[in-house]
This record gives sequence, structure tokens and C-alpha cells, in this order.
Amino acid sequence: GSGGGRIENLNKRLSRYLVKAIEGDEYDSESDRTAKIGYSLQKIIDDIEKFLIIILISIIFDTTKEALVCMLVISLTRKFMGGMHMTTWFGCTMMTTMVYSLAIIGGKIFHFSLLMQSASILLCVLMVILYAPLPSEQRPKYIGKKRINIKIRCIAGLMVSAVLSVIMKSYSSTITCILLLEIIEAILVVCKKSILPDIKKGGEKNVW
Repeated sequence: GSGGGRIENLNKRLSRYLVKAIEGDEYDSESDRTAKIGYSLQKIIDDIEKFLIIILISIIFDTTKEALVCMLVISLTRKFMGGMHMTTWFGCTMMTTMVYSLAIIGGKIFHFSLLMQSASILLCVLMVILYAPLPSEQRPKYIGKKRINIKIRCIAGLMVSAVLSVIMKSYSSTITCILLLEIIEAILVVCKKSILPDIKKGGEKNVW
């Protein structure tokens, strides 16, 4: 929507201002370094906004603890696994809100057995070994040691999530729902990559 576009532009202007403040005399609007710093800052601003929106919604529906559990598991796993990325602030915020909502509602409706919880962890580990980090236009293509390190971190995050499922039994179904959603997302990304050919996008360089 137009509101989402305005917020996106505001975030970019704010991140550009911060880049100029950080780099000072070394600021160069067309350098790769500046673009990377700018993108990272914009991502942090976007994440803070999504965090505040999710917390606000969870307070309204009295599901703050479930939302915080979701955030913890996602931070331990998805940032290493990767996944689908929306191209607009509005699309990304709506998708994030939907994922949290599905996980929280699913965690309340379904009560997964220990076998199902274990299976979701093992399937996630398998997906990580085979495909992580998932391909994305928003992140570089990792190879060699970097790729292996990301896989190790993601598996470590999954092991922590498994421990959390045991320690916090009342939230184990919510954790399982998050992992199942990540598995579905990974399958969709892999299928899209195998079905659709790589499209080299031309266009303007991202100027900060």
C-alpha cells in the first residue's frame, strides 16, 4: 500500500542519514561499502518496526509470551536458514505478522506429540544440511567454510529450540509450528528455484 511505501522511503532516508553520520568524509553514495552499511541499517530499522508491531498485536490478544518464544526460535534458526523475502516493507510486515499469527494460533489449537516434535527438528536439520542457506537476491551466495559455518549455526539453533521445547512444555507446540512453517517455506523456495530459471535482473545500482 501507499502507507507502506511512505514508511519504506522514510526508513531509507533515515538509514542514509545514519550512513552519512557513520562514514563522515568517507561517504560515497555509489560505493559498495556504503550500500552494504545502508542496507544493514535499513534492515535493522525494519526489524525494530516489525518487532514493535508484533508486540503491540500480541499485547492486544494477550499472547506476548508466545510471540517472544516465536521471536527467539526464528532468531535462532531462520536468519541462518534463509527463506522467502518480500520486495516491499508492507509485504514483508504482513508476511511476518501472518507467520507469527499462524504459529501462535496453531500452538493453541494443536498439541503435537513428542514424536511429531522430534520429527520436525530432524526434518529441519535435514533441510539445513541439504539446502541452507537458501538462495536469495537479498544475501550473497555463500560457499566453502562460510556456508558450512552457517549450517552449523543453524543446527545449533535447532538444538537450542529442541531444548526449549522440553523445558517450556506449554510452548512446545508453538515452537513446532514455527519449525513446520520454516520447513514449508524452505520447500517452496527450493521448488521455486528448481522450477523457475535464474533471471538476471538488470537495472540501476542501489545508490545511497
